[in-house]
Amino acid sequence: VLLVGPGNVYIQNAFAFLPNVELYGATAEQYAATTGKELFDLIVFDGFLPQELPRKPILAFAPPQTSALGVVNGTLNSFGMGQPAADDPLLRGVDLTRLHIAKTQSIDLPEWARPVIPGSDGPLLYAGLLEAQPTVVFAFDIRQSDLPLQVAWPIMISNIAGELLGVGPQQVLDPLSPSSPLEIPIPPDSLGVRVTLPDGTVEQLTPGATGASSVTFVTTRQLGIYRAEVIAAPAPSLAPGATPTPTPSPTASPNPSASPGASPSPGAIPGTQDAPLLFAVDLFSAEESNIRPGDGARITSLGADVPDEGVEAGTARDEFWPLLVALALLFLLIEWLVYERDGARRILNGIRRGNLFAARRAAGRRGSSG
Repeated sequence: VLLVGPGNVYIQNAFAFLPNVELYGATAEQYAATTGKELFDLIVFDGFLPQELPRKPILAFAPPQTSALGVVNGTLNSFGMGQPAADDPLLRGVDLTRLHIAKTQSIDLPEWARPVIPGSDGPLLYAGLLEAQPTVVFAFDIRQSDLPLQVAWPIMISNIAGELLGVGPQQVLDPLSPSSPLEIPIPPDSLGVRVTLPDGTVEQLTPGATGASSVTFVTTRQLGIYRAEVIAAPAPSLAPGATPTPTPSPTASPNPSASPGASPSPGAIPGTQDAPLLFAVDLFSAEESNIRPGDGARITSLGADVPDEGVEAGTARDEFWPLLVALALLFLLIEWLVYERDGARRILNGIRRGNLFAARRAAGRRGSSG
């Protein structure tokens, strides 16, 4: 991966921690003289775009001028952010509910792109195929937002790198329950599969038959992330007298402003393919562990429809809990009267005697006055 720009520690660290990625850096002035650009699998432009875009997968941040990536209309300091596409592969496992952006470029959505994070005056993030090359564009400078400070940032970069480098969503499987078997596909000419368990132990599987297209992995009792790597067949030896062809390496100089964490990360295990298969084993299904609140606006809109003329709107059912409360209180009163029947009888007799005494006193007063 070649990063072109003034130096951005957030981008550097995010890519440096990805597996099988070697990160190189160049400034905008050095880009034109950088040799071996055709050897890179991904080129990242941070606040800079060359006059001619490379025929490579591109990740661009805040494009400064109009190009094939989109028409730039200027900078916006006031704008609105729309609802991100929840099912977009770039936002897999990403929570953007607390994202704040200070300013962004106003870019018209190109015909080749899909909006990932829509905005009121143009998309904030979009992706697609530009001349058959996967491309992702951030309309804003991430340093003008709080995205790099959130957990969503490294997850988003991992998803973006997966799309731009050809590791699609099929390389990440849905979680499995413990002790569930898994069929791991392999090329016909491979030697087997090396599986790294969550505790770091490694288990090697060999196909049961020559030319088998898959192997079965059953040691899924541990909870955590598993990594399966196909063991490729050894390359054929050179004929006598032949000389090996040296493999070219990128000659771009590392960015002088790169942090120590931006050093190239270690590559894949020797003898394995570069695209590992990742899967998780946990105790929960995706439906059970999804605690994201529902869409309140959609619930509110259910009662916003105005009924047609001549059709009466339905009435809500009357609540009957007050009747149940009254019956419960009546039952408790009867139970109390039965339990305190002796005391209740004395109270009733006292009330009767009191009324009798009052009637006698009233009669006596009337007799004395006559």
